[in-house]
Order: sequence, then C-alpha cells, then structure tokens
Amino acid sequence: MPIQYKSATHSPLWGSFQIANQPVQPRLIVAVEGLEKQGKTNFALTAPGPLIYQSWDIGDEGVIEKFQQDKVIYKAEYGVVITKEDNAETIKAKMDPEWTRCVKDYRIGLDRLRDGSARTIIKDTSTEEWEALRLARLGKVTQVMPHHYGPLNTEYTGLIKELYDTPGNAVFLMKLKDEWIDNVTTGKSNRTGKHERAGHKDMGYLVQVNCRAWRDPEGHFHITVLDCRQNPQVAGLDLMDDFATFAWLGISVYPHTNLADWL
Repeated sequence: MPIQYKSATHSPLWGSFQIANQPVQPRLIVAVEGLEKQGKTNFALTAPGPLIYQSWDIGDEGVIEKFQQDKVIYKAEYGVVITKEDNAETIKAKMDPEWTRCVKDYRIGLDRLRDGSARTIIKDTSTEEWEALRLARLGKVTQVMPHHYGPLNTEYTGLIKELYDTPGNAVFLMKLKDEWIDNVTTGKSNRTGKHERAGHKDMGYLVQVNCRAWRDPEGHFHITVLDCRQNPQVAGLDLMDDFATFAWLGISVYPHTNLADWL
C-alpha cells in the first residue's frame, strides 16, 4: 500500500516548504565564451525575438545588420571615454551614471520578458559589463583587494538572478583571456598557451548552459556545449555552421520542443 503524505499546508512543522510541482519551462540562460570573431554575436542574435540587446562592445557591427530585417532588436549602447589624466574618483564619476543607466534599462528589459513583448536579453559583452561595474564602484580594475570583490559579486549576481523571475531567454557573451601560471622556480608568470574566461567568476554557476564559440582551421563556426544544468547529456555537443544557432541548442536541451519554439 502506498504511503499517504499529508499536504504541506496542513502542518506548521513544514515551515516554508511546499511540495515541488514546478513545470518544465523551455527557456535558456546561456553564457557563450570565445575569442574575437569566433561567432559569439552571431549565435546570440539567432535567439528568439524580439531581442533586448545591451552593448558594451563594437563587435556587433556588420553582424546585427543581418538580423534586424527579420526580427525586432531593441539596442542600447554604453561606454565612456577614459583618459590617462583620469584618476579613480573621476573614473567613478564618469562610469557610475552609465552603470545606473545600464541597470535601469536591464530591468525594463526584464519587464518586457515578463509581459511577453520581448523573448531574449543579450549582454555584449558581460565581460565588459563586469569591468564597468568595477570602474563605477572602485574606479579601477587592477590592484583590487580581495575584500572589495564581495559587494561587487553580490551586486552582479543579484542582477543575473533576477532573470529567473522571468520566462525569457538570456545570452551572456564572454571574452577569453590568456591563462597564466606561476613559475615557482623563477618567481615569474608564464602563459600556458590556453585561454580562460574573463569576467564575473561565478557566471558559470549562475547560467543554465555554458558554451564556447570557436572557428576551426577550415573556417567552420562551432558552438560547443561545455555543461548544461537542464540536460547534462548534451555536454560536449558540437553545433557547426548552420546548426550553430540558439534554436538547435534549444531542441538539444529540451528534446520535447521543436525548432519553431525557438524562432
């Protein structure tokens, strides 16, 4: 005889707990890392529209034009000019209002995801956005003491978590940087020949899917899945050229969906 369970609402001993009965929501929050000109922006723009596109980079020029005739793209651009005469205080004074504008626009974008008038928000690049936050709060991105990162990590992590209160998709584009290793013999650092993600250190944990964009010697573009919370079996999946799109990633992660669901 099966065990009979009482409803959680009938017992004060359960506190805030409720029986999990959450439906599967076919949406993707993705981080895509890659070197320059490896197809990151192209992949992001294949996501379901209308798109909310926040640009801290110039990498969309020549790419966004290919998509704007077929889908609605709401684009906002950010950035300030910093000169060698600027010190930490003047840099903060320049960047703080720009960061505030970015966050305000982001939350407007989240509202559009909630009401269905947009389906995807894109950060191009999240690496530069993370740098902008550091400049807005500290006035510098180097020689930052570890204890200063606590409030910054909390602030940026909180913004990403707000996405999960919407039904929309998100794509965070991430740059790669050279990987260095300390040489204990010489006391110097040397390049390993590999690359590592540049940006918010916890991004990999915060998103649902981590991917890498790359181009092979024959000129084919690839999107390779590094890991996936929803469907771990797709780790290692390599989508190439016409298949290196958000729609093909979507039906790979959620096999019960079809391509039309992601267009």
